[in-house]
Amino acid sequence: MMRDPNGNAVYSAPSQAQMLTDHWAARSNESHPTTQTFSNVSKTLIESEYDQIMRESRDLTSNSHIPEYCQLFGIHELDSILNQLPMNKATGWDGVPYELLVALGPEMRARVLLCLNGLWVAGGVPDEWKEAILVPLAKKESASKVEDFRPVSLLVCLCKVLEAL
Repeated sequence: MMRDPNGNAVYSAPSQAQMLTDHWAARSNESHPTTQTFSNVSKTLIESEYDQIMRESRDLTSNSHIPEYCQLFGIHELDSILNQLPMNKATGWDGVPYELLVALGPEMRARVLLCLNGLWVAGGVPDEWKEAILVPLAKKESASKVEDFRPVSLLVCLCKVLEAL
């Protein structure tokens, strides 16, 4: 149970979620945070972005004009990161867990590396990777007011892998 600013008990989950959203939005640099689920993302958009990334990534091997500070990552670096990933953690909106990335075979790891290198050279990530699921985490055991919670952002695991590289 949570309490509204007037001290009234709020029992419904949607009302509690709205209270947290309003509280965090007031403290955010955006007017309203958004939550996006995989079912809201257009499969066609994902496939077309993937195809574009793959086309651009293929061009990397023929491009000798990449600055030294922007050199491509190797498979050994990706393997090292994947071997250090924490297991049994919550996933981002895409639902892809670290366990899936760790279980990838050599061919799929090479494809993931190709995509990550393409993003590295391009200097950005897909806008969808910037979306997070906000989860309220109680700051103290008897949390009942919105101020008693802090937001935890669940991000896309591949984005975190790229950051680690």
